[in-house]
Amino acid sequence: VIHYSDGNNRDDMRCRFTVTMLCVPGKPMVALVDDEELAARKHLRVPADTTAPKTLVGE
Repeated sequence: VIHYSDGNNRDDMRCRFTVTMLCVPGKPMVALVDDEELAARKHLRVPADTTAPKTLVGE
């Protein structure tokens, strides 16, 4: 599954996000991709930031 993410860049308060998802009528909102498509998109990935502060996570 190709997914998109966003993050809270503030460390002084909790933020909430509203997400609006649109899709073609009659098509599934979530579509699995095969290994070939996943490999073809590898160059588009952003590495996970392991140095990000963990404040407010899980609260």
